[in-house]
Amino acid sequence: MRFFVHPITSANLSSVDVTLPEGVWFNYFTGKKLEGGKTHKVEINLEQIPVFVKAGAFVPMVEKFQTTQNYSSEHLTLHYWADNQVQNATGSMYEDDGHTMNADKRGEFELLNFAAKQNNSQLGMLLMRQGKGYKGIPKAREITLKIHNWQQQPKQVKVGDQIIQSYDWNNKNSTLTVKFNWQHQPLTLQVQ
Repeated sequence: MRFFVHPITSANLSSVDVTLPEGVWFNYFTGKKLEGGKTHKVEINLEQIPVFVKAGAFVPMVEKFQTTQNYSSEHLTLHYWADNQVQNATGSMYEDDGHTMNADKRGEFELLNFAAKQNNSQLGMLLMRQGKGYKGIPKAREITLKIHNWQQQPKQVKVGDQIIQSYDWNNKNSTLTVKFNWQHQPLTLQVQ
């Protein structure tokens, strides 16, 4: 389970009591960290229903599009919710051309795999892919990696063998954003 959404079943509420499953959770909208296995009073409004993301979750997102014909993962934002209590995490994203019957059985797909290993203020990530690919697959992807709950400015960010100088660390919301290109090869990222 990566997301937990608490339903709102009554009108005119300003808060609800939410009992989260075990683990570490983050309010999707505010970034506030909450301990699972407990009940929390959560403020609500029409724009922000109670949505929580589990620590260690990878959530890939693409830019908004009007129809599935306009879908593309050429510009991919990969969110990761870091926490010291989650030392190892994995995630994946499946894609095919959206038309080919049994694309998965024919190998005409791409499965993007993400793995993270965290030890206090150090985070290592591995991005890999499986499958033969499909017609229309992006030749490369522009990745915007957003690491949530990153508590300190990194001393170094490295993608593959390259040290990245232009990353954005937002102290206010504890988010580290790194942009890089990925051309389907296995790729490592290190944050120290």
